[in-house]
This record gives sequence, C-alpha cells and structure tokens, in this order.
Amino acid sequence: MRKFAWLVAASLLLLIFAAGSARLSTAADPREGTTAWAESLSASCASTWVETREAIRRSGAPDGEARRHADLAREECERPLMGAAPSPRDSSPCAEDAERRNAPGPRGGRSAAVYFSCMADVGTKQQPVYRFIRPVEPSTDLARGLKSALLVYLNGPTNEEKQLGYMTAIPTPFPGALQRVLVDGPLATVSFTPALEERVGALPSAAAEAFLLELRATVFQFQEIERLALDVAGDCQRFGRLLEASCLILERSR
Repeated sequence: MRKFAWLVAASLLLLIFAAGSARLSTAADPREGTTAWAESLSASCASTWVETREAIRRSGAPDGEARRHADLAREECERPLMGAAPSPRDSSPCAEDAERRNAPGPRGGRSAAVYFSCMADVGTKQQPVYRFIRPVEPSTDLARGLKSALLVYLNGPTNEEKQLGYMTAIPTPFPGALQRVLVDGPLATVSFTPALEERVGALPSAAAEAFLLELRATVFQFQEIERLALDVAGDCQRFGRLLEASCLILERSR
C-alpha cells in the first residue's frame, strides 16, 4: 500500500509540474512565433514523459504501469497544444506550398532531398510532406548517400522554414540520433541511438505517423531501396515502442 501511495503521489506531483510548465509556456505565448512555441512545448512534454516513466520504474513498478503514468503526464503537459495554442493553419503558410508538397527528390549529384511536415497538416487524413533540397557530399556508395540524406534531415528545418510552419515530428537539430545505415540489396536498415528514446519518449499517434512519413520520403528517394527497417541500437522492438507499435519494415508505395 505504501508503494502504491508513493506511486500515486509521485505521479500527481509530476502532473502538477507538467501542467505548470505548460501554463508558463502558454502565458509566454504572444500569439506570435507559433511554430517555435509549439515545438518547444512538445520537446518539454517529451522530457516529462521520460522523467515520469523513470521515476515510476525506480519505485519498482512494472514498465506498463510506468508508461501509463507517463502517458497521463504527457497528455496533461500537451493540453495547451489542444486548446490555448493559436490555430496552426492560420499561421502556417507552408500548407499552401504546392511546389514542395510530395515533390520527388533530385537524381544524385551533390544534393539530396529531405522531407518535413507542415504544422497545419499534422493529423489530417492525407498528410503530405514537403521537399527541401540540401547539399551533400557526392558518393557512389548507396549507404553513404542515404546516411548523408538522413543526417541533413535530422538537422531539421532552418529558422526561416520554421517561421513558415515547417517542422519535423521529432525535436531537431538532432544529428546524434543516427547510429548507422546499412543497405543489403533492396533493404535499407536505419539504426538510431538510444538518445532518440531519451529525447522523444513515446510519440503521440499524429507525431508517430508524421515521423514515418518523413523517414519514408527521405529514404525512398533512392530508387534502389524498396524496403526500410528501423531500430534503436539494433533492436527493432525498441524503435517500435517509440511509436507504441512492434517491429516495422516499411515498403515503397506503388
């Protein structure tokens, strides 16, 4: 009973802390710079999820119970995004960018495409991604070329692009998230470091979908790749847990 009471008390304290942080973020929001405000709050709430889960696990509670409390803490923390935040579409010119929307990547050379989301589109039924061309070191090695594209993707949008409403599903810049890239015939395997788990915790469903769409578009610009496997430190289950799923192998859409 004492352990259970401690769990509840700790969870409530963390919930109160998260709610207080969210209110401070909302109070500081002058209805300008919506994208930066939302990204900052989302990153803070991801940290809250991780901290809550670890606190509950240290008490000896099973991981399922710890994740449930962490989900509650994150939900409370992100409440301003659902209510107090300004309308994304009103402040996201990116939604009207037909030229970049689902555009194909370049054909090799000294550039690669990276694909970001638009805040106004996240969670919609047919969420597009938007292409940006970034310079990379030219390489005839497919794995090296794919790694270069993923690294520039993990650098995220520029400040100017963020002001237009472009965003990534995970906090960026985050080049330390990528561990290795392997290509075996038509299969590419992208491994992330444990730092990805530490920073994002578990992604909400809309963010998880956006993350997979961004990765899919960035990887499948390379025509030789037909399938994409994702893992954390070689463990596909660990990546799946970030999305509240199991092991994933994505296939090129026809």
